[in-house]
Amino acid sequence: MKMKKISLLLVLLIFLFLAFSGGLIFAKSRKAESEGSNRSPVAVFVHKLLSAIDRSGGIGAMVSAFARGFSNSKCVPEICDGIDNDCDGEIDEDLTRPTTCGKGICAGNTGIETCTHGEWGNDTCNPYQGAGLEICDGLLDEDCDGEVDEGCMCVNGNKRQCGQADIGECAFGLETCINGNWGECVGAIYPHPESCDGRDNDCDGEIDERGAIGCQTYLPDADNDGYGQRGVSACLCGPTGHYTAQGFGNDCDDTDPNINPSATEICDDGKDNDCDNLIDCTDPDCVNQAVCRPALTCSAVEEIFCGIPISGNTTSAGSTNIINSYGGTCDNWNETGREYVYSFTSNTTRNVQVALSNMGGNDLDIFVMENECAPANCVANHNATVNFTAEAGKTYYFSVDGNYGAQGSYTITVTCF
Repeated sequence: MKMKKISLLLVLLIFLFLAFSGGLIFAKSRKAESEGSNRSPVAVFVHKLLSAIDRSGGIGAMVSAFARGFSNSKCVPEICDGIDNDCDGEIDEDLTRPTTCGKGICAGNTGIETCTHGEWGNDTCNPYQGAGLEICDGLLDEDCDGEVDEGCMCVNGNKRQCGQADIGECAFGLETCINGNWGECVGAIYPHPESCDGRDNDCDGEIDERGAIGCQTYLPDADNDGYGQRGVSACLCGPTGHYTAQGFGNDCDDTDPNINPSATEICDDGKDNDCDNLIDCTDPDCVNQAVCRPALTCSAVEEIFCGIPISGNTTSAGSTNIINSYGGTCDNWNETGREYVYSFTSNTTRNVQVALSNMGGNDLDIFVMENECAPANCVANHNATVNFTAEAGKTYYFSVDGNYGAQGSYTITVTCF
């Protein structure tokens, strides 16, 4: 820059010298012209040069033009670098360039950016110009965010299989993608509760399995005697395997066809042949059988006292079924039920009442025997209350027996007066 200023100064001095010399020469030339004298060639050249200078605006303009020409010898076209490259006194003026931007369908959007202080900026390119809502087409990025079909579950128009199964009564269907979401499953047949209709309604590969709608209760009958096993059953659409019995679930031994509720009790084989939970002579069916007919005597199971009620049951331990009727002065009732016997001894002679209560509907009777527990020694009886006179020191036996095979619970109370 310093050398540039020195050069300009030298040029200016030279022009000033020429201007001064030329002015003298020009003045002399004009004077010679007016005097009509002849001019030398040098004078003519100088005269023409000064005339040109005069026409261009004077020596100042000529010097400025020369200085500009000298200075412009190092100027270049303006570029964006924060420098006055074209030497016009302005920096980065009128510098612009085209730009592109955008993604998806917005790719190729154009704009212009401007240079300011050596930096490109103020880009007018809009990367979202032309953007719209994303369409689930599997092809384009309509919202210009660089992703295709974001948020879409599927591509519009695509179809896929739907439904649960294609076995039994079930079938697959088709669903179509609409607005990026799978639509309704069309044509699918779904499982239904299994019914007894010969079809696989619930589509599990089985037909009319256990528990189907319309099933009936079947019991296993392994011995094929027509009676089902106790406590075991299944709801089936029809006989299956050993499950062939219906309605009779009280076979107490499903391995022996001779043991079932219809069989006759055998009174000396140690088995409950008729499945009534009574074996041999404990079964009323055996009362009249010779094998179950002991001597007609009985034994007291426990002793009873005045004013102390006792709750009992004719089937409790110690009960028997050996007395079917009573003699003496008692009524000849059919007492084929089991009996339970108490002993009673009075320390004084007095009136005694024996009463039965809480029998729960069981047809039980009370019989009073004296001296010996034998039905022939019966002195009083009733179906609820018996009154008699007890002699001092004598033992009496109270038998609670079941009329026509009745049996069950009761409360017995002895009241002494």
